[in-house]
Amino acid sequence: MASPKPKTRAQIIDRYAELDRQYRLWQPLEHEYEELKKQIKAFAAEDRKPAADPCEYNGKLFQVQLTACENESRIHVFQAFQKLGSLKFLQIAELGVQKLKAAWPTAEADGLITVEQTGGRKIKAVVALKAAA
Repeated sequence: MASPKPKTRAQIIDRYAELDRQYRLWQPLEHEYEELKKQIKAFAAEDRKPAADPCEYNGKLFQVQLTACENESRIHVFQAFQKLGSLKFLQIAELGVQKLKAAWPTAEADGLITVEQTGGRKIKAVVALKAAA
């Protein structure tokens, strides 16, 4: 449950200082936490899990659930430049994949953009419940 919002300057300063203290206590664990996340996410690649499939791994007390890989889009710059022409391409070049799709609705079909499920997985830890015998 979140703490009530501080109202006075003194409350704001005290709340900030308390959160800063707690954050500094947690900070040394951040590197280990991120490293463990990388190792857990690597399990799916080691086990050759398909990118489209979520997966689960069990510890003694907890289970982690990994989502399917997120989709990532890439623009094939040279092809887009050729098909759109230099002026049109330069107008949208800084706007990214979604803007290219809006300007050229068939961009994927025309081979200007590919979408692959190569993005990262999200990780969620849950309490492991043993089945009743």
